[in-house]
Amino acid sequence: MFQEDNNNSVYTAEKQSYLSFSLGVELFAVHVSHVVEVLHKQTITLVPKAPAHIQGIINFRGDILPVISTRSKLNKQNTESNVKWVIIILECKCEDEKKIFGAIVDQVYDVLEIGDDEIKISPAFGNTFQPELVAGVVKREERFVFILDIQKVFELKKK
Repeated sequence: MFQEDNNNSVYTAEKQSYLSFSLGVELFAVHVSHVVEVLHKQTITLVPKAPAHIQGIINFRGDILPVISTRSKLNKQNTESNVKWVIIILECKCEDEKKIFGAIVDQVYDVLEIGDDEIKISPAFGNTFQPELVAGVVKREERFVFILDIQKVFELKKK
């Protein structure tokens, strides 16, 4: 974005909003344009023979939505039952169609205002980490926040 200041062109990075959440001690974020709602514990109905990353289904405003294990999709180890988990209802264009689904996370934090110039490319970390799922990394208050590419992370088909 260019702003004119006293007839001089000055570049200022446009800030965008991201909802931050945790899985264990790690912080992640998704662009708020994809967030529909945050739900506290809901009853999840298991689906027989569903892929491991599908936790089940929920009723959301009269619609049946799949609920995805964010831990499973990010190759994170499952932990004991977390009493504080929440479901983020997300909407994205995945596989060339609009999809609405729930993503289980440990805890939701703040909405972060992040400038495009603050986002750095995520380095490769080995076989269990999939850098193509991360749109970038930003540092906030001595911690790193992984910004997720939700179209890639939450593809409902397991490849």
